[in-house]
Amino acid sequence: MKNHFVARLANPDGSALVVSLFVLLVLSLIAITSVKTSNTEISIAGNNVRRSQAVLASEAGLARTESVLRSLPKQVNADTLMSIINAATTLPNASYQVSMESGLPFRKVVAIGTASEANAAIQVTYQYSANPYNIWNNALFAGHGQDGKSINGNTGVHGSVHILGNGEPYQDQNGNGTRDTGEPYTDANHDGSYDPPLASNEVALDMSGSAEISNNYDGLAAPLLGRLPALAPMPYGGETVQSLMAELRVQHGQVALGGSATVGQPNVTGGSPAIKETMEAAWVTDGYTGSAASGAVYTDVGYEEEYDLDDLGPLMPNLDLPYTDGGGVTHSTYMNYLKSKAVVVSGDLKIHCPSSLPPIGSGANYLSTDASGYLVGQGIIYVQGNIEITGTCPVQYDGRFTLVSEGDVMVDADFYSKGTFATDDMVGVVSHGEITFGDKKSQMSVSGAFFAQEKVTVFKQTALAGTLVSNLFNMTQVPDLYQVPSLASNLSPGMPGAEDVYRYSWRRVPKSWTELY
Repeated sequence: MKNHFVARLANPDGSALVVSLFVLLVLSLIAITSVKTSNTEISIAGNNVRRSQAVLASEAGLARTESVLRSLPKQVNADTLMSIINAATTLPNASYQVSMESGLPFRKVVAIGTASEANAAIQVTYQYSANPYNIWNNALFAGHGQDGKSINGNTGVHGSVHILGNGEPYQDQNGNGTRDTGEPYTDANHDGSYDPPLASNEVALDMSGSAEISNNYDGLAAPLLGRLPALAPMPYGGETVQSLMAELRVQHGQVALGGSATVGQPNVTGGSPAIKETMEAAWVTDGYTGSAASGAVYTDVGYEEEYDLDDLGPLMPNLDLPYTDGGGVTHSTYMNYLKSKAVVVSGDLKIHCPSSLPPIGSGANYLSTDASGYLVGQGIIYVQGNIEITGTCPVQYDGRFTLVSEGDVMVDADFYSKGTFATDDMVGVVSHGEITFGDKKSQMSVSGAFFAQEKVTVFKQTALAGTLVSNLFNMTQVPDLYQVPSLASNLSPGMPGAEDVYRYSWRRVPKSWTELY
């Protein structure tokens, strides 16, 4: 027994074999598990790659859609658009298919991307715009500019701003593309010298301090608030907001923003009523400068879009150029056209509250005012001198009429509509020279459509609802301008620049991107 036990101890081969087999089994299990894990990870990675390819294919479908909509802005038929978009949908290792609703102005578009066995679907909403556009679709429209600036100061503009900065027209007699000394030009702003287009490093819009361009009526107080049509609600960011659909356009020259000046504001949800803080867009070819520059621009499409109306206009009207009316009659100047359609007042016209004026004209063209400042008018009143609107009480107008001055216009009193502006009561003011608001009176309330051939100056916290159009602007002491969207389609007779150009566009609704699966 003793020898047998010693032999077993001296021969451990059996135990070693068992241990070895056990180790091999464990290693085999580990290897099999690793292979399965690797296969699973490879499969997951492959699925992720295919999924990513499908998502990218969906985005490619949306990019193709946006390209087609931009190139065919007048096309609204969904079937036609889809046939163009889906004409070539094959991509390397993937493909896409686009579908869209037929409704307007908001249309949902779904792009489905496919890569091997993977699919992805993304939905966005586009808004279609096909509205007539003219210079009066703005709070402020500026012509060629002067001295490097079209607007300057702590101004609050609530609505669209459009600045051309394109210089005064001239005859390019030698065809070199620039005006040479001696070549004839049109002195549009009557300053006795030629004003060239603004260079790409010159400033067209200079705003500083607390100046802002905004997209809502926030801060508008009585008496104007109760006289303006309510803003139409629109969907934005999951809420329903009030918006002016405001845009900034500058064809030539830069936008300078300093201090706390802004174009739009950051989006904030809530409020009563909820308002849209961001601008719809900013179309500025030459970009931004100043201490704040593009960092103070808040729009739905960023700040790098270039001016978009080169092929459409509109142009700054000139009262001194020939004009052919709707009846085919050509007049030597637009002023003469207005005069031929108006009742003519020799000398100056002074409207003062409390004072009355004898009735002027009759029938289609007349004007009267009583001692309480109640002004009733119709048609066109052509004044061969200056126009002054002054007083210690509000001048309220009733009717739809246009005041035309061969000289200058001064508004130094509250001057606004009796009823709703501009759908019920509407006044247009046309000056061959300058228009000045608030030279002596502060904190005025004014509504109307105002055109000055030379310059518009606004002083002393004037709140103005309507539109200002001129070659040059001077804004000081924090006035506020409020665009009225219904003004452009409710102009008083004879207003220059009322001819429409049609702008068609498709725009992706912000925050409408949704991954369906």
